[in-house]
Amino acid sequence: MGRKTYQQLLEWGRLCGDSPTFVLTSATHLAVPDGANVTFRSAPTAKAIAGRSAQTPKRLWVFGGGNVVTVALLGGVVNTLGFTIMPEALGEKIPLFSEPYPSPMRIIHSVPYGNGAVRLVHDTTTARTS
Repeated sequence: MGRKTYQQLLEWGRLCGDSPTFVLTSATHLAVPDGANVTFRSAPTAKAIAGRSAQTPKRLWVFGGGNVVTVALLGGVVNTLGFTIMPEALGEKIPLFSEPYPSPMRIIHSVPYGNGAVRLVHDTTTARTS
């Protein structure tokens, strides 16, 4: 995740305990809660994600704002992109992507929730291979 997302989760008290958390940032002053498993990395986003992916057999969850998601997509290190659309405005003029993504994405899964939210999962690999 990016620094802004990390700081927001800290503020909300929502870090995932001892689950490994990889923060893409050059900041060196960020707090780490007791017991949290947090690693900070200042490498370019796509390179950092590819490097972390090579270190683990597990699937990575890239979580963050428009800049992290866009750079990861454009860098070819994301093959599935999930969005949950909430039925309320969380802010205004907050871009989903920091720049245009030039390829189509194919919806491979959708889930409507009783509260009005909808989860959409897109395959981004067809965009890179077609």
